[in-house]
Amino acid sequence: MKRLALFAVLAALVASVATTVAVARTSGAGEVRITGLRVNPNKTVTLNWWLRAEEDWSNTSNWELTLDGRTIKSWDTIDKSTSWTSLKPLTPGRHTIKIESYTAVWTNKYYESLDCDVSTRDDYIYICSYIDNATRTFNVSGSATPKPRTTAPSAPSANECVVPDVVGLRLKDATARLNKYGCKLGAVRQAPSSRGGGTVLQQKPLPGKHFARGATVDLTIARY
Repeated sequence: MKRLALFAVLAALVASVATTVAVARTSGAGEVRITGLRVNPNKTVTLNWWLRAEEDWSNTSNWELTLDGRTIKSWDTIDKSTSWTSLKPLTPGRHTIKIESYTAVWTNKYYESLDCDVSTRDDYIYICSYIDNATRTFNVSGSATPKPRTTAPSAPSANECVVPDVVGLRLKDATARLNKYGCKLGAVRQAPSSRGGGTVLQQKPLPGKHFARGATVDLTIARY
């Protein structure tokens, strides 16, 4: 009886350690930290960062750098760069730069706290995304050049679909933008890409086209 009790205790300890290791592996997936930001004399900006990815064969880690909400750079674990400098001078004023990580984990378990979708693969039931981000706000000195007053583009009429630009967006965000402009999501094709899984690579028709409300827009997205 004592030997059986000892085995039971050992088994419980092993299970506890295994659970701890699993949590440690997943909770740190796709970590990103901004380690430095410098506004250069020519009004360009240099950003330095630190990344840590979950290097498991069943996971895919991707990162995206945005400046004032606009995507500047997208890359995956193959790209080991940790620095970026803007090519053009920034306008004087306040700017926000962000690096966001998307670590897609293929799993057979559904996690309520994550953004999980049904998998298209036979060996995994779900694909879940761990998301981490780092944001830095900074100022560029100088006087802002007054911008000419322009008329804001009018929203599509009740019977119109004005095709928006959705390339670079995640599929969920692209669908929401299409709906906002009176269009609907059409056929979705997946293609190999170094971009994050679900990122829109191409669209048809092109942005700016006008159709009857409810017209569909076909998308090509990066394969999960």
